[in-house]
Amino acid sequence: MILLDEPFAALDDEATADLVRVIDRWRAERRTLVIVLHDLGLARALSDETLIMGRGAPAWGPTVDVLTPDHLRPAQTTSLDLTGDAA
Repeated sequence: MILLDEPFAALDDEATADLVRVIDRWRAERRTLVIVLHDLGLARALSDETLIMGRGAPAWGPTVDVLTPDHLRPAQTTSLDLTGDAA
């Protein structure tokens, strides 16, 4: 299992393309990858399955079925105040 937390943060276009090729190779090798991403384009390109975590019930399943406005809207409106209570 390979865990990647925001692996594309602060990468230029060339480094991003290199890392995408490495991830594609790992996928072809049928390795298990867990990648934390906020870039929906990269999530669509790199993920067979997606888990959205945020306000409300999580959404999980095939990426094409999960990365939809109905699932994304609640996750994108999550905010917390300093006490940790949902705003």
